[in-house]
Amino acid sequence: MEIKKNVSPIGGPKIMKRTHLIGIVVWIVLLFSGTAWAKRVAVFPGLLVPSDVQMDDKYLYITESFSIYIYRLADFTLVRKFGKKGEGPGEFKLSDDNAVFLKVEKDRLLVNSVGRISYFSKEGEYQSERVNNAGLWLQPLGEHFVGMKRLYDEKNLRHRTVCVFNAKLEKICDVYKDEDGIQPKLRYIDAVTWPCGIFQAYEGKIYVSGKDNHFYIFDPWGKQLAAFPLEYDRTRVTAEIKDIYLKFYRELSPYWRVRWQRLKDWFRFPDYLPIVRYFVVADQKIYILTYKEENEKFQFLVLDINGKHLKTVFLPLNKEKDDVFGFTPFCIKNGTLYQIIETEDEEWELHATAIQ
Repeated sequence: MEIKKNVSPIGGPKIMKRTHLIGIVVWIVLLFSGTAWAKRVAVFPGLLVPSDVQMDDKYLYITESFSIYIYRLADFTLVRKFGKKGEGPGEFKLSDDNAVFLKVEKDRLLVNSVGRISYFSKEGEYQSERVNNAGLWLQPLGEHFVGMKRLYDEKNLRHRTVCVFNAKLEKICDVYKDEDGIQPKLRYIDAVTWPCGIFQAYEGKIYVSGKDNHFYIFDPWGKQLAAFPLEYDRTRVTAEIKDIYLKFYRELSPYWRVRWQRLKDWFRFPDYLPIVRYFVVADQKIYILTYKEENEKFQFLVLDINGKHLKTVFLPLNKEKDDVFGFTPFCIKNGTLYQIIETEDEEWELHATAIQ
């Protein structure tokens, strides 16, 4: 049984026609004030259900289904919208209703869709493409690539396996694996951790968050460079926490709701929540989002690139509606957390929070 998370960040958005002047003013104030509060810096009324947001020094990139929007950071005007459903050059094919996977590289954009990798300029102009049989969870790693596959062992147990591929997308090695949160043979689903991502490529290295609450760093050939424990307090799984997750599976998720009667006895809970809920490597730092909340803010552990703890901060994050796992798209750049948030008027805003 293959379970897929509905990224659902999908739709056919209209082109943005305006940018609020107040957003630009607040953006400038934020950059120079260092305030710790979230500020609205732009409004994108044409978006419907964005799935990802990324940023470089010049542009903001927002992914939505088959489309990618490029906005100029200086004034948040739309530079280009590209991508559509199809199998021709510059077109994308998706599985179910997921979105394409965008990776902003130094000199170009890499877009991963079903069966192919497509390359574009930073301004969204089509350059080339290649066949991809290595899977959707693929990130560039210098001349190599790193990805994750769910593979079965000789006992028919499933593992999340981080793999390195060469420039021809031939697998070089497996660098890390742990037991997957869904085990069809055992009729078992870890209700908390099954959808968690576990790796990120950053500046030619692979960063992996293990189920053993350790962090691992590998080079592009799969050699382990470092490993360090995450020695932080964990949250006990209470009856209240279990009820929140079970309500999601039983009532809120369209995918799980129709499968609830068949799978309800499969769900299991750990005694404690993991330390790592999600992580981002940026600015020569590791930002770890945990499961701890305080005054409607979420805890981030900020480590240096070698794992030394620098600080702990609580930042505002907007959760996906009726989704116990997800947050609306966010990224970290230059010590600032950026997040796309939907308003009551069904418009999407970009908010920024300095990480102090």
